[in-house]
Amino acid sequence: MSSPSPSRSPVPSLAGLAVLGAAEVVSLAVYAAVTFQQLPARYPSHFNAQGVADAWARGDSPIWFFVPAVAAGLWLVLALVSFAVTGMPLSNINLPQKALALALPPEMQDTVKRLVGRLILIVGAFIVAASATVQWMMADVAIGGAPRPKLTPVFAMVGVTLLVAIVQSVGVSRRIRAMSAETRDEARL
Repeated sequence: MSSPSPSRSPVPSLAGLAVLGAAEVVSLAVYAAVTFQQLPARYPSHFNAQGVADAWARGDSPIWFFVPAVAAGLWLVLALVSFAVTGMPLSNINLPQKALALALPPEMQDTVKRLVGRLILIVGAFIVAASATVQWMMADVAIGGAPRPKLTPVFAMVGVTLLVAIVQSVGVSRRIRAMSAETRDEARL
């Protein structure tokens, strides 16, 4: 079974992933704005490792928007880096199977750079989703009246984000090895 050609990859384009991540950030900001209107006069804004509130904020405090602001900032940085990667020399990028990737012809090196850019955006999208989970947990306690935050979904999202990063990195590595083998096979002919 052959691997998909670079133009027919099952992973969305960089622009498509950038739009997806931006939509996530906007959705998170809208959720924060809607829930901000429902905040009580005083709500817990930080929790210790046991899930007990150890800091409080006023209901009109802009601290409610801290998580969405950090998520938006991280997304912007990751989006810029993902697009910058496609224009820089492959030798400047830290990636698996780098020696094999550097031996590839230029058009295949461009494919590798796009794959790395996609990896960055995919991980970024999961980071924004994890941030949304944190915001939801905060709203559950502040507005929903939960006595303690439900940390399981937050830890699950962090775990999924790490797993996605690992799987995507392995995918890039496999793709580099496959392109390298394809180049060697063509050279033998």
